[in-house]
Amino acid sequence: MNADPRPPEDEGPESCPAEPARGRGPAGILLAGVGALLGAAAIVSLTMGTVSAPQAIALGLPAALLVVAGLILALPRDAAGRRLGYRAGFYLGAIIGQLRSRLRHPPDR
Repeated sequence: MNADPRPPEDEGPESCPAEPARGRGPAGILLAGVGALLGAAAIVSLTMGTVSAPQAIALGLPAALLVVAGLILALPRDAAGRRLGYRAGFYLGAIIGQLRSRLRHPPDR
């Protein structure tokens, strides 16, 4: 008897869906944008003399963390990147093959 509640075809990364999850990208871009704005505000306020250097660093550190977290979220997963790269290469190879064929054998006019 199989006591495992999962079906046998649901075991491991091979069973991941064909399309990558696209919900993380906009949130990552938003986080990176907020971090960039916070960092710019820290620089502007330091140059204007409204805050001291330690206060500007205290504003800049969360800005840097937001930018890094946003970039991590915006980038696709490793498996999704490989899959999308394979598809792009496959389509590009097909297009190049068609172009070579048409250059070797131009259509009759």
